[in-house]
Amino acid sequence: MKFMDEKAYLSNDVIHNWTEQAVQLYEKKAGKRAENTVKLSLAIEELLLRFRETYGTKEICHFIGYTQFGKIYFEISQKGIAKDCLEIDEDLQQAYDILTRMGQKPEYTYKEKGSINKVIYSYPKKTMKNKMLIQIFVAIALAFVSSIVFRKMPGSEGIVEVMTKVILPKCCAILSAIATPLVFLAVIDGITGLGDMTSFGKIGSKSCLNMLKGYGISVLVMLLMVILLFPISLSNGANQGSIGLQLFQLVLDIIPNNLVDPFVKDNALQVIVIAIFVGFVMLLLGEQVNSIKKFLSECTTLVYKMMGFACKLIPAVVYLGVFNLLMNSQMDLIISMYRMFLMTFVGGFILILIISTKTVLKVKVPFKVLFKKMWPTLLINLTTSSQVSALPENMICCKEKFGINAKMVDFGLPFGIVTYMPVGAIFMASSVLGLAFIYNQPITIAMLVKVLIVSVIVAIAAPPIPGSALIVLPIMLNCCGLSTEYMSLGVIFGTAAGYFLPAFNGYLLQLLMLDTGKSLNLVDDEKLRKEW
Repeated sequence: MKFMDEKAYLSNDVIHNWTEQAVQLYEKKAGKRAENTVKLSLAIEELLLRFRETYGTKEICHFIGYTQFGKIYFEISQKGIAKDCLEIDEDLQQAYDILTRMGQKPEYTYKEKGSINKVIYSYPKKTMKNKMLIQIFVAIALAFVSSIVFRKMPGSEGIVEVMTKVILPKCCAILSAIATPLVFLAVIDGITGLGDMTSFGKIGSKSCLNMLKGYGISVLVMLLMVILLFPISLSNGANQGSIGLQLFQLVLDIIPNNLVDPFVKDNALQVIVIAIFVGFVMLLLGEQVNSIKKFLSECTTLVYKMMGFACKLIPAVVYLGVFNLLMNSQMDLIISMYRMFLMTFVGGFILILIISTKTVLKVKVPFKVLFKKMWPTLLINLTTSSQVSALPENMICCKEKFGINAKMVDFGLPFGIVTYMPVGAIFMASSVLGLAFIYNQPITIAMLVKVLIVSVIVAIAAPPIPGSALIVLPIMLNCCGLSTEYMSLGVIFGTAAGYFLPAFNGYLLQLLMLDTGKSLNLVDDEKLRKEW
């Protein structure tokens, strides 16, 4: 349904008026769910300027705004030569590719008939507050009610068996099926999205180095929590050999025999190794593989969209998982998950305490001052369980309240939202180790090493949307030799603990930006020290 339809030659006044009109109509259509419109205004203005620069002012430009399936779109078209106006220089391409991975990429098409260049841009509405959490609570309540009803209903055994033995495994299988291609494409996209090291520059290099330090601290925290909460099996086992041989075998298992078997056998760890190898080779080849890069980027967008649909199954999996536990009188398993919660939340708080202390000492600003500035972003992350939703407020915090250089913030925040999830790594490790403990699987040294490695890689690859951590949970289970039958219990834990991960990771990302900015002398100390 169209709400805007304008045609004109692209003068400065037209671009200004159309941008203002688009913002006003978006706010009207989105209502209370309207996002911060600063990014929309900048995007529309930028697209119109690119149209004028690429196709000139001799042809009329057509600007349309419309809604479709509840989403708001803006479409710009103009007659001209077949040229993609979205192609930009390498310095800007970095940030652009990162926005693409967050689902914010405009789409360019060319219509041969009429020689029409067209760009479609969709601007999101705010996620309903606590939507996923409300659905999960409803699912758990329905599971309790359903279990009572089915226990009293004669002849219900067949229905219960279908629900728990057929539907539940199938829902888990759907989540598992998308996990391996998701991580494969995400790792390649993340590496190639860096551009060449020349354009990446000091900001990108320093950001990556600090991210690796953050993940390193998270690994140390994981080891501490494992020692405190879980028994480590030092037994070699009948067929495993010494611990040294187990670790050596782990290295051998990571290296694939060929490029096909890991995908056929769904060996996620080997798939990740292949993705890293392919990504760095493509990075070295640069422009020689632009067509392949574009194809893989489009595949990534497709898989992310599929994952978004798959995440809608999470409340159903929670319902069926709790229902299954109730019907089999296994609710005691949920109580035994306390170790998983302790490792995630206590470990997360320890990590936050270490990095907060490190940052405060470096910038020499009281923690109270920093936290007060960070609170609005943290609150949005807590209520929406999405760092993407908090991005506009995060930008304001980093630029205006912290005084970090705008160029660094424009690159670092989108990049960090996608790749920096150190508490997510702790969550992944606690999920697998906790499930292994609950189902009496020995936690060996080799398994622990594998968990530490894969949890960091998977945390980097998992996209920043609600429920995405549960999509990649099957990778953790498969890599550590655990059955995906444990998924139902894992999903219950994941939905409860995973809801708070964006708040933890978002908080650490702001500290990362401040730390990196201070190291590069890109922070306005006067703004940083100013009370807000």
